[in-house]
Amino acid sequence: MNSHPVTFEDLIDWLDGRLSPEALHRVEEHLAAGCAACQRDVAWLRRFQGAVRAGELAQPPAALIARAKASFGARQRARLPRRGWAPWPRLAPGLAALIVLLALTAYLTLVPTAFAHGAVVALASAPAEARRGEDGAWQPLAVGSRLQEGDWVRARGGTAVVSLFDGSTLELQPEAEVSFTSLRSGLFGIVRRVALYQPAGTVSYTVPPLSGSLAAFAVTSPVAQVSVRGTRFVVTATASQTQVEVLEGTVMVAGALDSGAVQAGEGAIAAAGARLRIGPRALPTPTATPGRGPQPTSGPALSPGPGPGRPEGGSPTPQPARPGPSTPRPGGTPQASPTPGPGDANSPGPTRTPGPGSGQGPTAPGPHGQGSG
Repeated sequence: MNSHPVTFEDLIDWLDGRLSPEALHRVEEHLAAGCAACQRDVAWLRRFQGAVRAGELAQPPAALIARAKASFGARQRARLPRRGWAPWPRLAPGLAALIVLLALTAYLTLVPTAFAHGAVVALASAPAEARRGEDGAWQPLAVGSRLQEGDWVRARGGTAVVSLFDGSTLELQPEAEVSFTSLRSGLFGIVRRVALYQPAGTVSYTVPPLSGSLAAFAVTSPVAQVSVRGTRFVVTATASQTQVEVLEGTVMVAGALDSGAVQAGEGAIAAAGARLRIGPRALPTPTATPGRGPQPTSGPALSPGPGPGRPEGGSPTPQPARPGPSTPRPGGTPQASPTPGPGDANSPGPTRTPGPGSGQGPTAPGPHGQGSG
């Protein structure tokens, strides 16, 4: 998983003007810093979008067309029998139009920003509410209500299950809130991109496998970002801490200072201003039933001992939230001080605690976490 602070999808949204103010500031600041890779991507995207959006082929000057026809015709007459004919000049406009059509189809199919989709409230054990944007008023929802990009949904006094266009499901526990930042796909829905913002509460996610290198499913909280490519996991978020528990598959969690891969049966805690902590889940998450979804567990069972983000010999203690860029808005990516590079031996990555009976203490993987890439 790439830990680059600006993704290819961020650059697409930046060109299309769909970024939130915080994300826009982050991308423009990164480009102004002179990232050569991002500048090449932006230049390529501009050329590609310009070619795709060109409504018609440019018409060359008439004199140039006449010279080309005369030159081509003379060569053809010298090579072909007198009764022959040269078909290519007649087919050239059609072939050019076909190439443009194929390029447009490939763009609409493979780039997951072309078409916006929605979500549907599938089940609610108590009244759920939704609002349009951050400033909208909360309105009651019924089963079957449709939601769209930019909407917020929250469960009040019970659980609510929301189905997304791609088959993913969200089960919101009481007082959980989620914003649908991006619900998009390419043509035919082959490549999809879902971006959600969860500022509070506990939500269980079930995500079918993604296809295509540009496909993405990400959940952003005030202090972390969770990226998956098909899995089941639970996120519990507050303003200063995010807890992730993985039930199936692998989840990539990026905190304020580092990132790491969390496997099935493991959990992770990302706190504001602290390093990511990964370990086995202390308790199994119960099976979800209507009206009573998975309840938050006590978190990863991290062994006592010194380590980043906790005191000597003590239990994991999340550090208090800090103001600043570590708290994103909907659609943003948590930013903090630079992640230590591979050559910084004094800056270990996330703390990973082995399960019971392994006979080992906490280990510190490389600076980019376990399984990051």
